[in-house]
Amino acid sequence: MQKKDIKWWVVILFLIVFWPVGLILLIVKLAMDNSAIMGRKTTVIKVVGITLTVIGVIGLIAETSPSTASDDGGLVLAIFFLVVGIIFLIIAIRNTKLAKMYRSFLDLIVNQKIKRLDYISISLGLPYEKVKENIEGMIKRGFLKDAYIDYVSNEIILLDNTETQYTVSQPVKAATQQTTIQCPGCGANNVVTIGVISECEYCGTKISAK
Repeated sequence: MQKKDIKWWVVILFLIVFWPVGLILLIVKLAMDNSAIMGRKTTVIKVVGITLTVIGVIGLIAETSPSTASDDGGLVLAIFFLVVGIIFLIIAIRNTKLAKMYRSFLDLIVNQKIKRLDYISISLGLPYEKVKENIEGMIKRGFLKDAYIDYVSNEIILLDNTETQYTVSQPVKAATQQTTIQCPGCGANNVVTIGVISECEYCGTKISAK
């Protein structure tokens, strides 16, 4: 089951009203949001992390300097910025690794239609148990909605999805004005209506076809 997501408006509200709580909610949001993991937000997270870390370090040096008057409030604030900055950097590194791994899995499962766990294991050169663990995690996070692993047939079952939804080469009827495009975030193929902004059904990244 996909975990409940924190709405962006809630994060922004707390950042305005009470920023320490807002920062915590932002950290949780960036760590759990699929589009943040797969999209360009990771670069933003990294930049913010570096900035906050630098501010924290400078603040610590200033507050602990013998020539500076002791200020407990300033010291606490400097430590806070340093800790939050490090957390942001950890999230950025983690998201980068997850994005690379999940793109590989989605390319095989969605684009190439390789759904057997042992075949995926061979294709990626990963141990079977590692493949199973990661795919179970992707299902829980909502990257593979309405999907489950059939351990009898040793394959991933995608529910409420037809093969035509993921086929790049198959022509789409002109009357529907739909086309298949690759998500810029996770790389999975999506069938979208031309001229309409949609969300990738795997990672939630905004996508559209003109």
